[in-house]
This record gives sequence, C-alpha cells and structure tokens, in this order.
Amino acid sequence: MRSASDVRLLRDDATRQRATFLELFLDLVFVFALTRISARLIVDFTDGHRGVYAGLGQALLLFLALWAVWSVTVWSTSWLDPDAPIVQTVIIMTLVGAMTMAVAVPDGFGARASLFAITLVTLQIGRVVYFHLAGHGRPDPHQSIRILFWFGLS
Repeated sequence: MRSASDVRLLRDDATRQRATFLELFLDLVFVFALTRISARLIVDFTDGHRGVYAGLGQALLLFLALWAVWSVTVWSTSWLDPDAPIVQTVIIMTLVGAMTMAVAVPDGFGARASLFAITLVTLQIGRVVYFHLAGHGRPDPHQSIRILFWFGLS
C-alpha cells in the first residue's frame, strides 16, 4: 500500500494534454454560470430597475469573481495530476461551490449576496488550505503560503 508521501501530485508528460471528465464537467458548470450572468444582463437591459451602468458593473464584478475561481482551478489542474484523489476532491468542491455561486448570480447583489461572497472566499482560501494540508506541503510548501497570503489579502 502506498503512503501519502508516495502519491504523485504533479502531472507527467503522458497526462499533460488530456482533460479528465471532472475537468470537462467543471467547464460545463462555468458555462452554466455564464448563462446566468447573461440572463441577468438581459433583465438589466429590459427591466431597468438597476440602471444600465449599475447592471453592467454588477455583472462584470460577478463575472470576474467566477472567472477568478475558474482560472485558478484550471491553472492548478494544468500542473497537478487530475487523477490524484487530492486533486479530484478539490475539483468536486469547486464544482459544488461554482454551482452555488451560479445559482446566486441573479440576486448576487441582493438577498443572495452573502451566499455568493462566502462561497467565493471559501473556495479560494479553502482550496489552498486543503492542498497544503492534504498534500503535506507538496510539491512546494512556500508556494501554498504565498497563494494563501494573496487570496487572503484580496
């Protein structure tokens, strides 16, 4: 039986060009989130309750938050082995969080603003903490601390 220190976290050359089912499903969740933002923009332009510029600004902020979650996930799965259980757990946690954020998008500055914000912070900081603890600081403990610092600051 392999110990936790024997589990490889970094991708090798054979898996570098291959996307897994979970990665593709994660992309599908973010496509759903983009459709929710688009629907919100359509309502802003046709309803006029928020105003065009306020609606655009709010939609842009929601989009940037979702894009930050997606880009960090894609970046981490591009250099970490997506078949490792640690990475798969993080992808599943991100799937659930991204779906929660997507559901909160239509009212992301209203009644569901706290749900959106808490999910965003939990995803961004929780992933780094989980990778650091479950991976025992591998592959680079200093990188985890730097990422955690910048996510905490932002």
